[in-house]
Amino acid sequence: MSSHFELPETLPPVAADAEAVQRALDGLLTRRPELAGVISPFGPLFVASRRADALLKNWRPEELPRVFPDKLAQGAPWLAGDDLQWLADRGAAVAAEVLPELAGQFPVVAEECGRVLAAVNEGRLDSALLIRRLLDNDAEGLATMAAGLDVRPGLLGLAAREIALPLLRRAAGLRTAEIAAAQWSRGCCPCCGSLPSASFLSRRDERNAEFLVGGGGRKVFLCSRCEHRWNAKRVMCPVCENEDPHAIERVSVEQKPGERVYLCKKCGTYLPCLDLRETLDVAALEIEPLGLVHLDILARERGFVPAAVTPWNTMGDGE
Repeated sequence: MSSHFELPETLPPVAADAEAVQRALDGLLTRRPELAGVISPFGPLFVASRRADALLKNWRPEELPRVFPDKLAQGAPWLAGDDLQWLADRGAAVAAEVLPELAGQFPVVAEECGRVLAAVNEGRLDSALLIRRLLDNDAEGLATMAAGLDVRPGLLGLAAREIALPLLRRAAGLRTAEIAAAQWSRGCCPCCGSLPSASFLSRRDERNAEFLVGGGGRKVFLCSRCEHRWNAKRVMCPVCENEDPHAIERVSVEQKPGERVYLCKKCGTYLPCLDLRETLDVAALEIEPLGLVHLDILARERGFVPAAVTPWNTMGDGE
């Protein structure tokens, strides 16, 4: 019998490679041509990130930290407190793949991207420590690193995210089965501890029909930093884990019933959501947040801030 903790079978599969991501982006752009100003510059970052996957194919599970189910059951993510030194020797190769793409798409940050890349290549910037500070949301630590490189803290945070994503995605993928088998009910990612960039409501899954009402709709969170997917409570703010339905407002988009945003009145954050029962042409969940930027705008106009900061939901913000 299937476990209640398994992800719905009806979720779109993870894109297999860079070409699959590009096809999914092309499909998203066809569906949402009005968002070309977001999809066109940010989409290539997803493609570059997937090209970096080829550099990590020989990574073996035994090179990674063990998964302790009891730790997860107690609410501590797999990588919480880990020094991440097991990924340090791969950081430079990944940086060389993703940072030139970032610089090419956004020339205003090209010079700073070059400084970060040079520092990683020359061993002046420890990629493991950089990613640890990113995962810990250590703004002071990142600012200190940025000052030493003569780059803006916001730019270094962005570069850290682009370097971290292929590494963390590959590591999470190698441990997915073990992590999925453990009990997890928190709003942050069970792999890296980061918050979700978006949520999804699944189509009906016959394996778990006994848990569903109204034809499906299990909620799944998508991690903003490693793209891990995990089952979530239907009504819960991922940031403060508030479960009071009266304190979470759902705002739907007119003419697009499958697109909505959840606003937490307790902590002032929001999370976009795509109902897959209302959307047929989704090829890759990981790129779908780009197609929900209008929900980011709607929520921010109401004074809410994103559950997870991403490059596309902070456009126009000061560094």
